[in-house]
Amino acid sequence: PTPRDDEVLIEVHGSSVNPVDWKILEEPLFAGLLFPRTIGFDVAGVVAGVGKNCHRLKTGDKVWADVAGSLLTKRGGAYAQYVVAKESSVGLMPTGMSFLEAATLPLVGLTSLQAWRKGGAPWDPSSNKSVIITSGSGGTGFVGLQLAKRMGAGHVATACSAKNFDYCKENGADQVVDYHTTNIIDTFGNDTVDVVYDNYGAPGTADKAMRVLKPGGTLVIIMGQLSKHPKPGVSQYSILTDSSHYEDLDELRSYNVTASVEECFDLTQVASAFNVSMSGGVRGKLGICPDCSVCAST
Repeated sequence: PTPRDDEVLIEVHGSSVNPVDWKILEEPLFAGLLFPRTIGFDVAGVVAGVGKNCHRLKTGDKVWADVAGSLLTKRGGAYAQYVVAKESSVGLMPTGMSFLEAATLPLVGLTSLQAWRKGGAPWDPSSNKSVIITSGSGGTGFVGLQLAKRMGAGHVATACSAKNFDYCKENGADQVVDYHTTNIIDTFGNDTVDVVYDNYGAPGTADKAMRVLKPGGTLVIIMGQLSKHPKPGVSQYSILTDSSHYEDLDELRSYNVTASVEECFDLTQVASAFNVSMSGGVRGKLGICPDCSVCAST
């Protein structure tokens, strides 16, 4: 593709799988999209060209982005060798990180960053904020745990399967429960939690969260149903990731979040990667690369 005046052309070295990547193929919410189109939200790669109005980035820069704006306007997604994106949405990639690692972070990183900011982050560590993230081992989960700690939370609680307890603790969780047997919200008393970040979306979570949230607390849900019985003094938000500002990627980079890649698939294996993602239980992220051996290098 040829970049427009405000766009950069990125040679794709890595992408990844997010549930939204396959949901747009099957859910009525996205029925307005016209196909065929190239899909894939996350990208890490090298700037191969710039539009005449682009002055911040230059050819050869290593970059990362969530190219939702390009995909949804039919400019194309990141499951390709090249993709275009508005310069204003593309950030410089973290140094010392492979293309594969960087490619797994933009969408989940921006989502969790923006969720915690809705809850008042970054927090003063002395305030000892108590926060819950409802699912800890998936994409938004492991990044959300890291960000919660780096943004100043005092007590971070989450749920996952028993086999992932250590994984969640390594990523910053102070308290972990097995979601098969325990609802994480039920482990807290009334008015004891500052922020509940529901990145899982189980029915009834919003109403259940109201009991434990303090007056002045916040409930943040990813595109979910808000409480029909909100507690006075509690704020609640249903968020959709805003990937249009490179400054958010710069902030994400400043927190030194680490990637977690369970498996890498090449461009001929996207359907297989989707099947793995749809089956559930992925720890961290799945990578998509034109060449997995190349994108795993720094």
